[in-house]
Amino acid sequence: PLLDPLTDTTTILIGAMVLGFIQLVTGMIVNMVMECRQGKVGDAIFNEGTWLVLFAGLALYVLKIGNIAGVPVVLCIGGLMLIYGSGREASFGKVTAVFGALYNGLTGWFGDILSYSRLMALMLAGSVIAQVFNTLAAMPSSGGVTVVSMLIFIIIFLLGHLLNFGLNLLGCFVHDLRLQCLEYLESSIQDGESLS
Repeated sequence: PLLDPLTDTTTILIGAMVLGFIQLVTGMIVNMVMECRQGKVGDAIFNEGTWLVLFAGLALYVLKIGNIAGVPVVLCIGGLMLIYGSGREASFGKVTAVFGALYNGLTGWFGDILSYSRLMALMLAGSVIAQVFNTLAAMPSSGGVTVVSMLIFIIIFLLGHLLNFGLNLLGCFVHDLRLQCLEYLESSIQDGESLS
C-alpha cells in the first residue's frame, strides 16, 4: 500500500491539510470570479486576491525566489494590499482594521485548514475498525480451519466490513457536506450575497 493509516498518521494528517488548503484556495478563486461577474472587482482583488498574493509570496520566500536584496517582493506587495484593502472601507480605526484583518484572516485560515484533520481521523477510525473485524472473523479458526469456522469467518467479515464501509460513507458525506456547503455558505453570507 502507498500509505498505512495506522503507522503513517503524520503523513496522512499533512496530506489532509494540503487537500484542505487546495479546496479553500479553489473556493477563493470561485468567489473572486463571482465577485468580478457582479462588478465587485475591488472586493475580489482586496479580499481574496490579497490572500492569494500573500500565500504566493510566502511560498516564494520559502523557496528563496523573487527576493531583491533580501526583501521578499511578492510578500511585501501582499502586505501592502492587506494594509490598503482592510482600511479602504473603514471610516474609523484604519490601523486597527489592518490588525483585525490580519488576525481574522490568519486564525480563520488556520482553523479552516485544521478542520480537515478530521479526514485523517475518519481514515484512522475506519482502519482500526477494519482491523478489529478481521481479528474477530479469524478468532473461530484459531483452533483449526473447519467448514463452520470458514462460514463464521465469511459472515463476520462481510457484515463487519459492510458496516464499516457504510459508516465511512456516511461520515465522508456528512463531513464533506459540512466543509463544502457550510463553509462556502458562511463566507457568502459574510460577503452579503443573497442565498437565492
